[in-house]
Amino acid sequence: MPAVKLTIWQLVEQCAQELTEKGLTPFSRGDLVACIQRRNPQYDANSINPIIQGVTDNLKGGAPGAAGKAILHSVARGQFVLNDKRAATTNAHSLQPSPRSSLCNHISDASAPSTEDELRDLLMTNLYKRFGKRATFTGIGSTIAFEIDDDVICEAEQSLQYSLPNGVTLAHKSDILISDKRRERYISIELKYKSAVTDQFKCRAYDIHHLKQHYRESLHGIMLFAKVKSGISIKQAKAICYQFDEFFGAPIEKLIAPKGLEPLYDAISRFLESVDANA
Repeated sequence: MPAVKLTIWQLVEQCAQELTEKGLTPFSRGDLVACIQRRNPQYDANSINPIIQGVTDNLKGGAPGAAGKAILHSVARGQFVLNDKRAATTNAHSLQPSPRSSLCNHISDASAPSTEDELRDLLMTNLYKRFGKRATFTGIGSTIAFEIDDDVICEAEQSLQYSLPNGVTLAHKSDILISDKRRERYISIELKYKSAVTDQFKCRAYDIHHLKQHYRESLHGIMLFAKVKSGISIKQAKAICYQFDEFFGAPIEKLIAPKGLEPLYDAISRFLESVDANA
């Protein structure tokens, strides 16, 4: 008997379950499309994408035939997980990967993010794939958070306070903050993308200067500059940001390429290894 041809929505469900079982969550729209096309190359992206939209419980639109299926849940632009009911079934039979396995070497969305917030969201999902403890990813956008170890958490848009020499206390909100809660050690990651004018880098340099004065060796400051065609140069941005412990700058197309973010991941790994060594 000939094999039964699965519909696109059935393949979406199978691929979402497969990616979840492998620990690749959240997964991107591109991950789903690639998986579906491996199973049935006749389906093109223009046919698959409206189905993905239609089977996502918190998105509007999509193919009418997919409405009501509620297979996926969107956690950021172009990033998905199985919805709660299906995830519960899949997790009962899923694999248990190492929490720090090299599951993702680059931003997996097929196109560059449109805004700095989207860059943060994509980076957070990839940090989770790389370092996160399984099934701890929560939130959307500025509320995304996940655990790395029992005492180490990675959060978007979290504040640290610092004191000025005149006694005034200010708060700085890091784009991404990795906190070792028990030992009170932190990685503060700042992102600059598109809105790259000199004064913005000066503001970040001011904040990291005083954060370093306040937290000293307990805080590791990282600047990640995704360069577009216009605006401040990488060389000038790096010169202004001399107070950061590490500066990573490259054109956005290089950062979203395979291995483009490995230097950042290596810096985070060194911090996590130092946490383990002092445990």
